[in-house]
Amino acid sequence: RTLHHPAAAALKPGPGKVLRAGPLANAARTLYNGVQADALRPFGAGGAARAVVLKLAQSGARRIFVCNRTRSKAEALAQEFPTQITPCGLDEETLQDCALFSDLLVNTTPMGMHGVAARFEQLDFLAALPKGAAVCDIIYSPPEIMLLARAKALGLSTLNGLGMLIYQAVFALEEFTDVKIDAQEVLPAVKAAL
Repeated sequence: RTLHHPAAAALKPGPGKVLRAGPLANAARTLYNGVQADALRPFGAGGAARAVVLKLAQSGARRIFVCNRTRSKAEALAQEFPTQITPCGLDEETLQDCALFSDLLVNTTPMGMHGVAARFEQLDFLAALPKGAAVCDIIYSPPEIMLLARAKALGLSTLNGLGMLIYQAVFALEEFTDVKIDAQEVLPAVKAAL
């Protein structure tokens, strides 16, 4: 149910195999179905954001705000589903305005990740999210970045990227080895390693 890099979503099926939807796309659909959102807002417009946004659009999200520091990247992504996707900047005023109409926020940027200097300058926009909104992140290390900590303090549902890390690996191994893997058995070892 969480998000990470979409590499496994690009796998191609071998002879006689049917490729299932990639883990990032499935995670986006699960998140969307769990929130029953009318308006969604991912941060970022790179590969991970693209997978999240496109699956949410295909799943019936009526309004998706794509917020990115480089607005042209958000605009390029919006061209794929122009009636559902609204490109936006990543400035405080825009974040505040979009938050008022967003039921799900997904951070697909590296901001807050270990080893990355970039951080959110302000998190005040989180207070504008509607009651019952969810805040998700593709980052799994650290397990709770400031974005998630602040959202949790405001009483919002939060979800980090650890599950996506695990399910992406399980997905890839199952596709390449034809061996069924229990992701829940892997979880304690991954948590201990991080």
